[in-house]
Amino acid sequence: MGNRNRISTVFASVVLVGAASLVVILARQNRLLRETKQQLTNRILYPYTGLFVPETRVAALTGDSVVLGATTATRPELLFFFTTSCQFCERSVPVWNALADSISAGTPAVASVYGVSLSSTDSTREFVRKHRVSFPVVTMTDRRMRYLYRTRSVPVTAVLGLDGRYTFSTLGLITAQATVDSLLKAARQPSMLAVQ
Repeated sequence: MGNRNRISTVFASVVLVGAASLVVILARQNRLLRETKQQLTNRILYPYTGLFVPETRVAALTGDSVVLGATTATRPELLFFFTTSCQFCERSVPVWNALADSISAGTPAVASVYGVSLSSTDSTREFVRKHRVSFPVVTMTDRRMRYLYRTRSVPVTAVLGLDGRYTFSTLGLITAQATVDSLLKAARQPSMLAVQ
């Protein structure tokens, strides 16, 4: 009888250890699946370095049209995506003005700079006037283009290289000097993919 109890105890211990191991393995796999799902969701919703975007004709506030990502472009494009109702976009304007001034300072400028408003032309004009935007602004109101450029959330700051791919992108306010430095490097070296 004692031998039988000992065997039962050992068997129960083995089963318990096996069950605990299985729970740990399943919990780890569940965590990895959630992380993978989040990465895929982010890749669908948000801009990322290497994202290819189509050549797009947009209306400038001056009345002409501009082609973003033109295959004939001779320099990269520094793009600031915003909406006129976004408080973070409003707070981004001083940094964007400074970046635009820095990029445009050379002769010739190392990149073309555009603010890309996702709002109506009238509200964009008011925003530009009120916040003293110093760079050219265009409007992109087509929702499909907004999706393709991954600008469902704003503000987005991106550098579009000559190959039609983002060489740099960041979502939200730019508060770190390291981010500014990476952005400027990407704009000045369009063939290199900057990691953000």
